[in-house]
Amino acid sequence: MRDGSVPQLPDVLPGQIWLVEHSAGMPLSPLDRAVLAAANVVLYDRALASLVAQLLPLGAYAEPLPGVEPATGPAIMPRALDFAAEGWSVVQLVAAGPAWRARLAALP
Repeated sequence: MRDGSVPQLPDVLPGQIWLVEHSAGMPLSPLDRAVLAAANVVLYDRALASLVAQLLPLGAYAEPLPGVEPATGPAIMPRALDFAAEGWSVVQLVAAGPAWRARLAALP
């Protein structure tokens, strides 16, 4: 924001899944940082493990995603759906790459 104020960030609610795509080595946006800090569960691409280790609050749960090719795998992993169905707030953190358009096409 130009006036220096901080925008109101949305709540990460139970049962929600947030899909965050991030390039390793790039800074996180305030929104991405907020949802990662607020989620009960973070599922992440192994390429982003160091980022998760830096940001995850004490007591939060994180789990690496299975090594599925992004262009052929589902946009939202079944494990994320399971956690959300149980009432957890979930962030699925994926490494940005050339397959992002294919991943968008696979979103429900």
